[in-house]
Amino acid sequence: MKVKIVFGIILVALVLMSQNVALASSNDEKPLVVVSTTVLESIVKDLAGDKVDVLVLVSPAVCPGHYDVRPSDVWAVSNAKLILYHGFEPWVEKLVKASKSKADVVKVPGPWNTPDALKERYRDVAKILEEKLGISVQERLSEKLNEINEVSNELKAKAEAYNFNEVNVIVMEWQKSFVEWLGFNIVATYPSPEKLSTKDIVELEKKAREENVLLVIDNLQSGVSFGQNLASRIGAVHVTLTNFPGNAPNVNTVLDVMKYNTENLIIAVKTAKEIQEKNALKEKLSTYKTLAIVGISLVIIEALVIIFIRRR
Repeated sequence: MKVKIVFGIILVALVLMSQNVALASSNDEKPLVVVSTTVLESIVKDLAGDKVDVLVLVSPAVCPGHYDVRPSDVWAVSNAKLILYHGFEPWVEKLVKASKSKADVVKVPGPWNTPDALKERYRDVAKILEEKLGISVQERLSEKLNEINEVSNELKAKAEAYNFNEVNVIVMEWQKSFVEWLGFNIVATYPSPEKLSTKDIVELEKKAREENVLLVIDNLQSGVSFGQNLASRIGAVHVTLTNFPGNAPNVNTVLDVMKYNTENLIIAVKTAKEIQEKNALKEKLSTYKTLAIVGISLVIIEALVIIFIRRR
């Protein structure tokens, strides 16, 4: 009888201990923040660090507006404490409804691909993290804003060093703000290829030739075949930029994206100027050949005239 009583006490104690462990585990568990893109993922990680777990839904290689929801997304959203999206993802609201998620769903609207715009997005996300999750991120926010300023100055200096302001370009409209911020002369922009008409294509090509466009700047997530074809037809250099982190090694944040895109533009500008110099040299050689032929022709004509005169 005593053995049974002791066994019962031990069993009750073990149950109580397991409940306490489970409760402690629940209290210590990090809140799950589900984000639509790697842009929001990088900002949340920069600000909250290891205070939260972050799960991103859309691959950085595709356009978030055209994303196809997966079954695993339903699980992620149903377990989220906070869900962040930009506002141009039409599938987010349907996904939240289907998952019966009780998370706070917050839109973070606005561009992010210039330093000033990026600072605003950091401020927006910092406010959301503090209000919805009670996480103080002001110190991290201050550090990131200073870093953005430093990178901004660095990229502007490179733009001046390579005379971006002397280069005429045509750019996919989703990259316009960054390319314009760097100082390029934007001759024309174009939308997603599926929205282009034949008339648009003809006018773009005509304007590119008239304005001596050196670069056609594309956006990876919207497709690059149109930009490649246009560049080939007008003799320009095609360069592809990205709007989202995660498409290249060590490109993990939006600041990394800005640096990566700037380096690609520097390479493209160098290539375009080399081609321009070669073409100018070819034109000079062609001119010299023409002058030489004309000169030789004049000498021959003059010799024939002399011969003719002497014979008479």
